[in-house]
Amino acid sequence: MNDRGPFHAHRIIDLSFAAAVKLGLDKAGTGFVDVLAIQPGDVNADTNTTLVKKIYYQIGAFATLENAVLLQEKVTAMQLTKSRIVPSELSGSGLFKVQIGPISSVTEADDINEKLKSIGIVTGHYVSTGQE
Repeated sequence: MNDRGPFHAHRIIDLSFAAAVKLGLDKAGTGFVDVLAIQPGDVNADTNTTLVKKIYYQIGAFATLENAVLLQEKVTAMQLTKSRIVPSELSGSGLFKVQIGPISSVTEADDINEKLKSIGIVTGHYVSTGQE
């Protein structure tokens, strides 16, 4: 990691070239990574790199399924057809999350963000799910 950036929207870390080589990102120039905060001496940190992650871009969370469906229909009309509605796993929250994905590359994520901007959606966040 260095102190030069990131200088692009939705980027959270700028790697040195050596780090990019170690992570296999030097050829593409960008990619998805997991950032895990650990403390010195933390022997229980889960650094399992064999788990495949699917990346989604969450653009909304609603108290009613109807509102989630309305947003999903809006993004489907923009040909962002890979969307889903996920009920919250937090007990009692009753939220319905609208997510786009899975997203396979940073280029695809950038394209999705440009389409979302055209319909007024400028905020969201990435979530990942582990798949064995």
